[in-house]
Amino acid sequence: MRHFIVLILIAAVSLGIACSASAGINGNVLGLELKKSTVQVGEKVEYTVKGYVATGLSCDFKVLLGDGRPVSGAVAHQFPYTPPPYARPYYTKPGKYTIKVWGNTNSVNAPCGGQASTVVTVVDKLKPGIGGMHVKKKIRIAGPVKPICPPGWKVKPGSISDGGFTCIAKKPVQKIKCPPNTEYFENECAIGCKPVPR
Repeated sequence: MRHFIVLILIAAVSLGIACSASAGINGNVLGLELKKSTVQVGEKVEYTVKGYVATGLSCDFKVLLGDGRPVSGAVAHQFPYTPPPYARPYYTKPGKYTIKVWGNTNSVNAPCGGQASTVVTVVDKLKPGIGGMHVKKKIRIAGPVKPICPPGWKVKPGSISDGGFTCIAKKPVQKIKCPPNTEYFENECAIGCKPVPR
């Protein structure tokens, strides 16, 4: 009987530690998978982040592509999470790059834990040769790729850097008509009518 009680206490303490370790976060990053582990220079890399997030909450996580570009971020409302086509990265030089993702535990609205990583191999583009052989082709980047934002969004001025960019909502051509005792406002994230101080 005494041994049974001790086992219950140990289990309770272990459970308490596990619960306290996840307290204050919405979920965890658990894995990272590539659709193709080998891609060509300039080819979009499609990756999927595995994890879990509590129902009705979001998970803020960071992404490092391993080629010298600064850390970027994303917010997942559910897992698995795959970036949309316009947000998928590509590499301009051949080599092996380690992609890392980790939960942003310092996020105010969507704190998340966990981490994962994987390696992508980037090769020169190939072109058909004589007799069905393939020869390597040296890629020359003529200029920056024009960023494409989804409908209703536009590229934020000054945000284009090393292939990365930020999209913001387009402002309406005509301002909305505000009701009495309110005034129109707009910023990068929203438009609307706010009460006029009296």
